Amino acid sequence: MKLPSNKGRSAPAAKTASEPIAPAASEQATPTGSGKYTGVLTLIVKERAALLEVIGPDEELALAQAAAAERNTTIDTVLRERLADLRGQRDSAWSAQRVLRAEMLEQMRLAAPAVTAALDERSRLVQTIRDLKARIAGFDAARRAFYGRLADAGLSDEEIAEIELKPTADDLAEWRSQLDAAQQRDADLAAKIARGAAAFLPEAA
Repeated sequence: MKLPSNKGRSAPAAKTASEPIAPAASEQATPTGSGKYTGVLTLIVKERAALLEVIGPDEELALAQAAAAERNTTIDTVLRERLADLRGQRDSAWSAQRVLRAEMLEQMRLAAPAVTAALDERSRLVQTIRDLKARIAGFDAARRAFYGRLADAGLSDEEIAEIELKPTADDLAEWRSQLDAAQQRDADLAAKIARGAAAFLPEAA
């Protein structure tokens, strides 16, 4: 909104009431919904508040002067109406925040068992993935060790050639398939957990 400039003109004559302005209520709902952006949002709000401290009074006075002249009323009246409007907006915002926080807490309560199960499953998947990677990486060494045990048992190279070394190529293919499935499951769970409690509610399934 473009504000009228005070440069080169005087403010309309107006009476100022002696009635003091009541202080704002101290109650405030905790902001919600900012998630991972909480840090930068907090800085933005602080900078906005600091900016308002510098230019806010002049802007509000300029608006009040223009409105008082247009409505043929006092600047004091316009400012008090502005204050009441802002407090109403603030109270509405706080009420909405309280409702949102209550809904989020209820979602967290309902989703808690499923979230806990997902976290436990991810912990197990970490070990499963580690074990499968170790098996795959050690495939060749395991086959050499198996060959060595057969040789130590007295079998000739020709006899050993007739025996399928273990682990087998099928074992390796199965491990790789299991690893892909485990990693995909872990990624799916991580994404679901990142979406928050709502993702674990029955209606989100």
